[in-house]
Formats: sequence, C-alpha cells, structure tokens
Amino acid sequence: MLISKILLVNPSIHCAEEYDGCVNSSIYPHLGLMTIASYINVFLPQIEVKIADTEILGMKEIRRIIDEFNPDILGLSILSPTYISAIQIAKYAKYKGVKFVIAGN
Repeated sequence: MLISKILLVNPSIHCAEEYDGCVNSSIYPHLGLMTIASYINVFLPQIEVKIADTEILGMKEIRRIIDEFNPDILGLSILSPTYISAIQIAKYAKYKGVKFVIAGN
C-alpha cells in the first residue's frame, strides 16, 4: 500500500454526534500530533499530512474532512475522556474504507 495522505485527529471530550464544535479559550494544540506531522514532513515529504481537532471543528466537519481529503491512514490520539468520540470517528473511517491507527499519549 502506497501512502500519500495521513489525517491526524484529536477527538473531542464531547461525544454527541450532533456536537458541532465549541468556543473554548483553554484549547491548546495537540503537541503529540504536531510532532508526528512535523516528523513526517521532514523525513517523508512526499506524504501530505493534515491535523484536525474535533474539539474545535466538531464531528460533522471531521466527517467532511475525511470525505474530501480521503486519507490513506487516519491517526487518532485517544485518552479516556475522548474514547467515545474517537470510536465514532474510527467507525466512520472504517465505513469509508480508511485504515486507522489508535494511540494515546
């Protein structure tokens, strides 16, 4: 399998399907996903990498990004509070035929 696109997603602590993002001044960038994306950009520049944060964008937007970007691999960073929304995203990716990797930090 030739990999040309990777989508890295930080799931939200809000698990409702209809959750559509939030305004939260205490949201910080996910440094683990940024580190992975930076590494790929330096050592595998032929691979396009995007990072999406469900806490900011909402579930609908994450699904739209999966549909439009059509990644070869979806990477999910999961913690206990984000487990439910991460599983929802993984199920959608599987439905769309996207392979996914799940890890914590």
